[in-house]
Amino acid sequence: MKEGNICNATLEGAEREKALFRMLQWAEGGFEFTPGPVTSPKKIKGATGSVLMEGMRQFDEFRKRQNEFPGPNAALKLKIDPASLPNGLQPVIHEIVQLVRSNPRVFDLVERCHYPDYEVLTTISSMLAKGVLEVEKGAEEAPAEEFLTTDQMISIREKIMGRFADITGLNYGKILIISTGSGVMADFLNECRKIPGFSTNQKSALEEIALVNPLGEAGSFRLYGGMDLVLFSIPTVRNMGPLWRSFSTGLAGLILLWDEEGEGVLKELTAAKRDILLKRRVPVAHAFKGGIDVGVCRKVLGLKSNDPMFAFAPGEKDAVHEVFYSLFGNLVKEDYAAV
Repeated sequence: MKEGNICNATLEGAEREKALFRMLQWAEGGFEFTPGPVTSPKKIKGATGSVLMEGMRQFDEFRKRQNEFPGPNAALKLKIDPASLPNGLQPVIHEIVQLVRSNPRVFDLVERCHYPDYEVLTTISSMLAKGVLEVEKGAEEAPAEEFLTTDQMISIREKIMGRFADITGLNYGKILIISTGSGVMADFLNECRKIPGFSTNQKSALEEIALVNPLGEAGSFRLYGGMDLVLFSIPTVRNMGPLWRSFSTGLAGLILLWDEEGEGVLKELTAAKRDILLKRRVPVAHAFKGGIDVGVCRKVLGLKSNDPMFAFAPGEKDAVHEVFYSLFGNLVKEDYAAV
């Protein structure tokens, strides 16, 4: 706050009015005021009284209308071509259209959208009524799967926080995924979309990733307490050696991917793993697609006979689950101190 006006509010991964309006729903809690200069930009533009009244209005309206909204586990689908939308629509509509393909579940869509929860839900209801969106049949009452328990998320978060001495590096951890080609990378990321709590990068459509450039942030898991665990993809290991240090910033895990076509360059993948682990010691998971010579691959990768390798194929979500369970399990179990 500055001069009686609210400049901003943050709550886990949310900020601005979205975070403030969520706080207004709290019935109890502690309060602490720390005086000092306010240098952060003013992201909440309205006067304090007006903003608080709007937040309470939205909360009251939500309680009255909550039964009208689709459930948090309902899966939505866009029924129209986004290019056919007329000009002049509210920005929240455009953001929902952009997000819904990679975040079809209502809960994830509300979490990812920058607008206050009530505004997002009323907009979704309006878009359903007008036929812009539809609820996928059979998904309305689907119970939410649990990928990681709260205790597991807390353990992973604490392990990541314990790796970094710099407080500015504590808001995220990175899982680096390197592969022998864009095809196997795109297939793996597409299966990741089925993991509860995983959201793809809203700026990237997976079909475009496969065809154009799979390099960069591909998606993330939201851990308890507001920390993101980001998946950063590198589609090919050729000539990447000098860049490993920059890509390893905030690194908490490494996944190696290959398929039959990439088996011939597996030595490059192994060299990349060696270079990365020399800079930062992290758990590693190995996953492949298609028929490969398992014995040869183990030898090239330097794996023991009891070291796991995970086979995955489109449509087999459990295999991708196991990759992350192995990675997270080793991260929590082993002493991966920063080097």
